[in-house]
Amino acid sequence: MKNLLNPKAIIFVIAALIQLSSFASKAGDIKILTLKNVDRNVNFELFIKGDENLNAVGLRLYDHEDKKWEDYDVSKLPRGVVVKQEGSHKVIVLQSRNFEKDRGGHFKIEFLQNGITGSKGRIALDFEFDGREWIVYYQGSKVERLDFNLNKVFGKVIGISKITPRFAK
Repeated sequence: MKNLLNPKAIIFVIAALIQLSSFASKAGDIKILTLKNVDRNVNFELFIKGDENLNAVGLRLYDHEDKKWEDYDVSKLPRGVVVKQEGSHKVIVLQSRNFEKDRGGHFKIEFLQNGITGSKGRIALDFEFDGREWIVYYQGSKVERLDFNLNKVFGKVIGISKITPRFAK
């Protein structure tokens, strides 16, 4: 008991606990982006599912309205991952042909602008890992949120009119 009260032992235990807590906090979900449906005022959160080295082993999307998680396999990114589908229409597809789990890559979000004509829009983003954190960029500027505006005809939603990046302050 006397050895445990030794100042060196106490410092050692505290250092070990700090090291363990920082190790444990690295693995898990790392929020990288908020997605906002502006017309319905609904938020979604996009997370990188990270391993103990913060390497991306998956993507997760949290829907605040439905209180549901959706998981996506990063190995399917080259072919495209359908994030949102309505009937037979792929509304939002996330794709990256060069994504690396320890560095990131270039992403393309393809979105259905008009379900009647089938026209699509695109926005290019970069997901980068700097060794400490994952960051999303649009044309070189750090993005914290993407705003989605709906395309409506006679009050009925037929697609997404535009996606607007909102930059970090």
